[in-house]
Amino acid sequence: MILLLAGTHEGPRIAAALRARDLPVLASTVRPHAAATFTAQGVPARAGALDAEGFAALVHARGVRVIVDASHPFAVGVRAAAQAASRRTGVPYVRYERPRPTYPPSPRLLWAADHHAAAAEAARRGGTVFLAVGIRSLPAYAPYRGQAGLRLVARLLPTAEDVGEARRLGFDQRDLVALAGPFRADLERALWRHFGVTTLVAKESGPVAGGDDKVPVALDAGLTVILVRRPPPPEAPCFEDVDALAGYVRSLWTRTASPS
Repeated sequence: MILLLAGTHEGPRIAAALRARDLPVLASTVRPHAAATFTAQGVPARAGALDAEGFAALVHARGVRVIVDASHPFAVGVRAAAQAASRRTGVPYVRYERPRPTYPPSPRLLWAADHHAAAAEAARRGGTVFLAVGIRSLPAYAPYRGQAGLRLVARLLPTAEDVGEARRLGFDQRDLVALAGPFRADLERALWRHFGVTTLVAKESGPVAGGDDKVPVALDAGLTVILVRRPPPPEAPCFEDVDALAGYVRSLWTRTASPS
């Protein structure tokens, strides 16, 4: 079995590429709605967060021979747990890394080392700040909510859990946009106009299939963009091309086959 940690929009495409090479795939996701995407295409899937011990138990229980980590570029906890499980079990770990975006220099494109630095810069600038950072990063920005001359508008997934967590952090419902991506440029611009956004805060995740890269769209619209730098890739076999990844995994599968 190939264990596919699928936390990105590329997950179904990776699963399809692996199955095209006659490899059995089990998709592991954090959220149930993401697991449903795989079951709809006939790929077995399970949902729920796992630590290193949980991943190791799953490897043993399902006879996993390769771990393919296609989790989100910022999901460093999942990455660390999967690598730890790989070391415990001796099962190879391979990483899919979404291609890193490149942007021309702009005085309105600012880089932040982490979300706390991004939050402090956004608060210093004031105005209306659109947070496209995900629910797990929202606590870094919540302390600035209510600051004079600053409005924080957060976009999150349309789930009861995400909306409930944002409300628990003190965000007013009028400052929440509950939508699932990917997002096209015209929708992004309409949202920014509606809220009178002056600054966009986003992560250096890169564009996903079916959506537009929000950073050049925001710069073209005259917004300031604060971009949180992506964590460095792991020290492991790492691929940005799905076909190359699938071919490498197929070679690992052949090498790790049980002797007859």
